Amino acid sequence: MRMKYGFPLHNFTASNSLPVFRTESQDRTLSSALNFALGLFGHPLDGKYQQLITIQEHGCKNTLASSKTYTNSHDHAKGDRGTPYVRQWSEMRSSGSARRSRASTSSPKMCTLCSSSALTRSARSPSPLPFERTDHLRRPWRLGTRSSASCSAEWARLDYSVDLHFWYSFALVARFAWARIGYVQELVARLSHTPIASHNSSTNATFPLDQSLYVDATHQLVVLNVLTALNLTSFARDGPLPATHILHNRAFRIAHLAPFATNVQFQHPHIRVIVNDGVVPLMDIRGCPENANGACPMPVIIDAMREIIKETD
Repeated sequence: MRMKYGFPLHNFTASNSLPVFRTESQDRTLSSALNFALGLFGHPLDGKYQQLITIQEHGCKNTLASSKTYTNSHDHAKGDRGTPYVRQWSEMRSSGSARRSRASTSSPKMCTLCSSSALTRSARSPSPLPFERTDHLRRPWRLGTRSSASCSAEWARLDYSVDLHFWYSFALVARFAWARIGYVQELVARLSHTPIASHNSSTNATFPLDQSLYVDATHQLVVLNVLTALNLTSFARDGPLPATHILHNRAFRIAHLAPFATNVQFQHPHIRVIVNDGVVPLMDIRGCPENANGACPMPVIIDAMREIIKETD
């Protein structure tokens, strides 16, 4: 961790100041923030940095958990567009999984969608070594007696159902993904060293704007929403995901964009966006030239983000 992110810390030593990292109050994100700090600074943490913990609760403005700010996002009819697509896909493609799940449980009336959800948790949960094989994120898949259910074709269908849910509920076609425009406002404030003039979104306070390293710990869904609010449309090059068949070689894969332990870096002075160690093309952002290294001049990025903020209701 120190080797990867430690070099900007020299600026804090020179200025005799402490970095300020942010997270929100839910236990798992707070733990992620503290574990990151331990990897960066070592134990003990006292006197090495400051950890700002924002409140994740209904009615509290918070860019790291802005779904709590906008009440409509909790209305499933408005905020959860993905479930009907997943239900359609599950009914068409997962009947075999459901039959096997019902046969191995005491709930013979287990619905297909419930069975798919249970398998999703199983497929994406860690397992002890040894393991049979790994997926494209090097995450072990469980060993067990479900030999027929563990075939690669069935896991591919299961993986696609997760992509469907995230695409329609949290990504570019999601109604409330743009609610994360507050984080874009904060990004512009950090890059331009200019305080936010009006807290008219999920922002609620000023924060240090002169740091060489900013660290925010939040949920994977928020990360996906932020990528949407930044208008990084290379993930949408294939258009909406169909619920009738798997779109192979698709650009939008949750296992790549927002798995557990998702990591996004904004590098400057020439801006590069790195998502889970993959460079994101920025040519779709207004004014950004084509660049072999995925970089875009900072003034161009700032102007484009300000336009996005201005155009967002």
